[in-house]
Amino acid sequence: LGLYAAPLLMYRKVKITGKTGEYINDNYIEKEVTQKLDVFSGGVILGYKFTLLKVLSLDLYSGGLMRLSQYENEKGFTKYKSWRNIDYSGVLPTIGLQIGILK
Repeated sequence: LGLYAAPLLMYRKVKITGKTGEYINDNYIEKEVTQKLDVFSGGVILGYKFTLLKVLSLDLYSGGLMRLSQYENEKGFTKYKSWRNIDYSGVLPTIGLQIGILK
């Protein structure tokens, strides 16, 4: 309980599937496309954990992290993506609230 600072590390391997299509000789041919994405994140959070009514534990935290995303078949990390995309690379703020039961 109390004030704390902690490192935040994450690795995620994601398989993304979707459909694409093209016209060949006036026929629309639909194909399924699969890509694999590696996502690495690291940063620091600062938080405060306290008890509420001797039953609940509340943890408020905020911080920042650096996220790097790379498709398996491409060189280098992704660029120029919106921060809401799963394949975003760049700095991200993070904020959260965790609730736990003590007894």
